[in-house]
Amino acid sequence: MSAHAAGWPGGVLLVLICLGVYLPGLWSLPPVDRDESRFAQASRQMAEAQDWSGWLIPMVQDRPRLNKPPLIYWLQAASARAIDAGKRRSVNPWMHASLVWPYRLPSILAALIAVLATWRIGVTMFDARAGWLGALLLAVCPLLIWESKQARADMVLLAATTVAMWMVWSMFRRRRENEAGHPHAGRARLLKQAVLWLAVAAGVMTKGPVTIMVLGLTILFIGVMTRRWRWIGGLRPVLGVMLVAAVLGAWVWQVAARVGWSEYARIVGDEVLGRSVSPKEGHWGPPGYHLVLLAVLLWPGSLLTATALGRALHRGVRGERGARGWMSGLRRWWKSRHSGRRDELFCLAWILPSWIVFELIGTKLPHYTMPLYPPIALLSARAVLAAAAGSLSRVERTRCKAGFVVWLLLGLAITVAGPAALWWVAARAEEQHLVWWALGASITSLAALLLSVRCLRHRRFIAVQLAGVAALAASWPVLIGIVLPRLEEVWVTRGVQRALAASDPSAQRPVAAIGYHEDSLIFMTHGRAQRIGAEELPAWFTAHPDGLVVAPLEDAPDGLRRLDSIAGYNYSKGRRVRLLVADRAP
Repeated sequence: MSAHAAGWPGGVLLVLICLGVYLPGLWSLPPVDRDESRFAQASRQMAEAQDWSGWLIPMVQDRPRLNKPPLIYWLQAASARAIDAGKRRSVNPWMHASLVWPYRLPSILAALIAVLATWRIGVTMFDARAGWLGALLLAVCPLLIWESKQARADMVLLAATTVAMWMVWSMFRRRRENEAGHPHAGRARLLKQAVLWLAVAAGVMTKGPVTIMVLGLTILFIGVMTRRWRWIGGLRPVLGVMLVAAVLGAWVWQVAARVGWSEYARIVGDEVLGRSVSPKEGHWGPPGYHLVLLAVLLWPGSLLTATALGRALHRGVRGERGARGWMSGLRRWWKSRHSGRRDELFCLAWILPSWIVFELIGTKLPHYTMPLYPPIALLSARAVLAAAAGSLSRVERTRCKAGFVVWLLLGLAITVAGPAALWWVAARAEEQHLVWWALGASITSLAALLLSVRCLRHRRFIAVQLAGVAALAASWPVLIGIVLPRLEEVWVTRGVQRALAASDPSAQRPVAAIGYHEDSLIFMTHGRAQRIGAEELPAWFTAHPDGLVVAPLEDAPDGLRRLDSIAGYNYSKGRRVRLLVADRAP
């Protein structure tokens, strides 16, 4: 098994598993509000630009979107052009407006890169089995399954950060080895340095300073704990920073020259400093927010995560004990500290300082800590293998047994309760075909979880993890790929689009949106929908006498002729809505 896990069969199997859980929903899931629709619309406008200047500044309709660097838009626009999605418009313009999957392809490819890079880190850091199992646990966790289907920047950020950390680890672990006698040592070192800083540049051009922060805090943590700094010179940090600055600076110079330096500085300051100091768009959470979500978002890999982190801390960083008093004991430990196993130390350096930063910043979203999930998955897999071999006595403690109960309850909620809830919703909506899909997914997942309970009683921890993977793989592809996309109650914008298409098959009439300003409506009308207030409607009709209007049914302005109505649940605002599609009354 170890040989296959380390060689190409293990990589092929990982790719197949990833595709099995990532592809369902890629085509069927409508554009998700609000971030995905904004990213996809900006990328579409870039792909349809007539000259290179349209690729310089991302735009949503006539508004620049400069709160993120442009790499994700470039990748998504290139993906859309590569599959020639634009030609579909001549066949059915409304179908073309709904095509979001070409913009999701970079996220799936980035997820594959991140999983394979995690696998190779684990193979060189621990052993073949730990690397493969850690990559598997990362690949099938709910966070990656969902984010891989989103046309957003986060998966590309994860891939860039993981590849960069792979190169840093590769050079850190060889800091004491003399490679001078190897005929290709210099060439290999140069290649790793180039890949490192290209990955860092990609991360910076995807989502700003996150990759730089993770890399810098990791290096600083290792230096402080080992008291060794010379190995950092092998990373060529000066040349690397110059490369990143040159790549980012060239784009910033062009953008600032067009929008103004003060305006661009205000946008960047609001995005970076503003999100750190205060919550943006209501995304608030107390310190510990990400830690609580970790048990859910990494499931089933979170079975022994707490134990794994404690074990890594004990092995990776050591110090003398015995002083009385908390402060004196901590001071003595700090003065006598020394590094232990360099693999555990590197994982801790990757996780701890950046995790603290994410917990302290004002704005919190579940995916913010995703660049730290690869080392957590590897440490968790390492602990599972140790427990299976009988060398992890902590699994017999009461706290750990209570953790197993929590893990099983989370598994029920994640793999059984979700499809069961959708089964209930589908039954109310009289969607019988969805009822059977949801019910089948729930039963299959429940059977896998019952198997995991039996394996847990016999301390077969590897089998427990594989049963958890099977439960998730049985439920989430069905949940996201089949059931969720067909729940019309949830996809209000898709209902609006169908009503608009019935009134305007050629997709030529202007559209105004009053009160319903979701970004998916902008995307699914191919950017034609204009957001206006009710008081602006008479002037808008004067300019667009043949226009169509989307407005709340209860508060519809006067002077409208109702063509259709749509009711559903607006998940972005957490409330039910009733909308009408209308034109001007004769």
